[in-house]
Amino acid sequence: MLVSPATAILAATVLQTSGFGFWTGIPIVVACLIAGQVAYMAATLYVHRGELSMQDDIGDDPGKHGHGHIDDENE
Repeated sequence: MLVSPATAILAATVLQTSGFGFWTGIPIVVACLIAGQVAYMAATLYVHRGELSMQDDIGDDPGKHGHGHIDDENE
């Protein structure tokens, strides 16, 4: 939660000291924030790659969080 504001402040500071103008720096800061969010999502998907499916398997072995034989519940 604190990474995005820190990234924005750091990027704005570096750009300002490097001589970039306000309107030139905005897209760069936004790109840095988007890259951070994409990296967060990629890491989340990588860490939880086998645990994200909450679907039930019908008449088969369930996954880690799923429930098998849900076809019996419909009868």
